[in-house]
Amino acid sequence: MKLIIATIITCFFSQICYANEIYINQVGNNTDLTIAQDGTDNVVSDGWPTNGKATISGNNASTTYTQTGDINLIGVYMSAGNGINNTTQTGDDNEAYSHCYGNNCRIDITQTGDSNLAYAGLGDGGDTDQTATITQDGDNNLAYVEADGDGNSITVDQDGNNHMVYGYNDTPITGDRNTVTVTQNGSQYEQTEAAITGNDNTVDSYQGGNGESNFSRLILIGDDNNIKVWQGKQLDGYTDTTEAGDHDAYVTITGNNNTYHSAQTDQAENCCWASHDLNVGIIGDDNEVNLSQRKNGAHTMYVDIDGDDNNVDVQQNGNQGSTYLDLDIEGNYNLVDVNQHGGGAHSATIDLSSTYGPAYDFSLEQHSTSAKSYTMTGTCANPNGCSVSVTQY
Repeated sequence: MKLIIATIITCFFSQICYANEIYINQVGNNTDLTIAQDGTDNVVSDGWPTNGKATISGNNASTTYTQTGDINLIGVYMSAGNGINNTTQTGDDNEAYSHCYGNNCRIDITQTGDSNLAYAGLGDGGDTDQTATITQDGDNNLAYVEADGDGNSITVDQDGNNHMVYGYNDTPITGDRNTVTVTQNGSQYEQTEAAITGNDNTVDSYQGGNGESNFSRLILIGDDNNIKVWQGKQLDGYTDTTEAGDHDAYVTITGNNNTYHSAQTDQAENCCWASHDLNVGIIGDDNEVNLSQRKNGAHTMYVDIDGDDNNVDVQQNGNQGSTYLDLDIEGNYNLVDVNQHGGGAHSATIDLSSTYGPAYDFSLEQHSTSAKSYTMTGTCANPNGCSVSVTQY
């Protein structure tokens, strides 16, 4: 059974104006629905999702919404296994809200223009193998992603200025075997904030393409996750040929057997030689941690790890300004390798402690034409001592 309610309002004053509204309430399987609107002030659903005016219920549903014009709004709630919800907006001040319940449900939101907002919500905890893709080309775009389920694929790709991505606080990503990919290119003050809870997840977040003064925050709880946070890339994803700088990243991980790579870099010769700041907090065992800061500007890194059998590799390479590392590791059987190279003044504060066994294997190398220093505090429970190597040249 299909029920489509369409309301089209056209008004005439001293000039012609259009205020079209289309409300959808559809129940049934195998639905194929296409709506296209050209003009200004168009609405598919008013007040989504509280009034239920735009709802699609039934398996194997395929819906396509296209709006070309200004100040358009699309809001659709879909409950469908094998459902597809496509939204395309071209113009200014558009908003797109799409929520999908059901296994193998897919959301695609594409916005080209200014001041756009996109929201994608997947699942209610019992759904699997869902997909959300948000693509925005333009200025001042904002993307929200909320997901609750397993085996989901989430992709956000933003090209333009002043973009923000949120899957955080009231809109977290929860589940196992999810893939989250965020790409932000060529903007100033790009911002990504995400909270992810689950196991076997893959997270790849990149900010770059001549971007500068970008901010990234990730809070992750779970085991066996693979996390990459790039700002300008390298280590070794490269692609920093003319990258600007001044990047901040905050990462908190609670769990075991996680692999975490973080890289900050820039190549700009006349722009944005401000510092790169990285703050990392990890609680767990058997984690693989690779951290890198390189090229122009001062570099600051704060790393706090509490756990056993962690492998930590830190690289700081600065051409100008100072390079500072504050590393605090508490646990047993940890392997730590620190390299500070380049033309900056290097300094490191190291605090290592354990309760039993060979507490740590620590190596520090500082290479600079300017002053370099380190301070180390260690508590070693091994009667034969712990391995410590420091090289300065």
